Amino acid sequence: MKFARSSSAEGRSFALFGLGQCARSILWSTVDLLIGYHFIERTGLSGKMAGAILFATVLISAFPDMFIAQWLAGRRDPQRAALKAQAWFGLLAALLALLLFGPKPEGTVAAIVYICVTSVLFRFAYAAYDVSQNALISLLPADGSDVARYTTNKTVMASVGRLIASLLIFAALLSPSDALADMKLLAITILPIAASGFGLARLARGPVPARMSMETASWRALPYRRLMPPIIATFFHYGMLGAASRFLALHGDPAAGSGLAGSLVISMVTGTIIGPFLEQRLAASVDKSMIVGSLGAVAAISGIALALPFAGAALLVLAMIYGTATSGMANLIWERVGTIAHDHRIRTGGQIDAPAFALLTTSLKLAIALSTLIFGLLIEPYRQGMPMAAWAMGAILLLGAVGTWGALRHSHGQRACILT
Repeated sequence: MKFARSSSAEGRSFALFGLGQCARSILWSTVDLLIGYHFIERTGLSGKMAGAILFATVLISAFPDMFIAQWLAGRRDPQRAALKAQAWFGLLAALLALLLFGPKPEGTVAAIVYICVTSVLFRFAYAAYDVSQNALISLLPADGSDVARYTTNKTVMASVGRLIASLLIFAALLSPSDALADMKLLAITILPIAASGFGLARLARGPVPARMSMETASWRALPYRRLMPPIIATFFHYGMLGAASRFLALHGDPAAGSGLAGSLVISMVTGTIIGPFLEQRLAASVDKSMIVGSLGAVAAISGIALALPFAGAALLVLAMIYGTATSGMANLIWERVGTIAHDHRIRTGGQIDAPAFALLTTSLKLAIALSTLIFGLLIEPYRQGMPMAAWAMGAILLLGAVGTWGALRHSHGQRACILT
């Protein structure tokens, strides 16, 4: 009976973790994929101004992750602290997102100040939500073999969240004349965030399935040599290879309320659900460096093709292929960091889960800042169909694919050396 209760608790934590990742992804993906459209079409900012604001606010928000992770790592029970933090900060982030997409003050300067302040507050709250949830990837698994299962759970459920977010975005793009359409649709995210967040927090009241260490590690104790390859891969993957996703919501003429832009977002996000399963299936029989190289090439080619004047049906297929390839590569990055954190805890007893994932999310946000800068510089020539934009996007995607492949290839080679 004791074993049954333990298995039940572990199954419950696994399911709630997945639901939490789904809810978090709904919020983040809706904001991330819609905010450029919102600033340009709803607020009336230029592409360069929108890109500059996004770049600055994302850049500023990258650094709280480190302090939040240090706070978590310093708790007597990091798992319990992470479970509670993700619930309260998730709710706060959702409320701040409503303010960000809500009515703006009159006047350009006042509107820009309001946007900057609410953006930074939202991103700070989201940082605490994100770091605490991501730390659970290696805090909740019962053993090393469970890390890959939790990572795939995270990637798949985050992709399901992105699919739900893409449906919300599709509805928003069909309402170009409703200035508050984005805020109304974002309000829907509060319920799943609160339900999953506080459901996870309830696990902190009693025994939890994680095998926790009694000592925590400082930043100096992180295995930087092993962490650097996936961190570098994050920069190339999210900053360059994933940059094409930002342009889909503004494909064609969004002001006309066309469904093509929204359909492209849905198609791409549908692909992100397939990617992790494809990567896991391939990993059983194919070397991971070959998987990264193949997925990178497919992502770059399909991303470049999205900027070309193909028919709508072809663009939808390309968007799905692009989403599949990029999410498969992302799954490898997250799995790598989770495995490193878990291996370090087993070997040394040091608790580096929160700092390791904070280093990853900080790198991810710096990479996203780069992609928003690319968005701001290229969105206007992209919408005008200028060849320069297509050439620039092609070069960025190719560089992102090669950089991600090189970093992850080194990472998995390094892993093989450690295991032998």
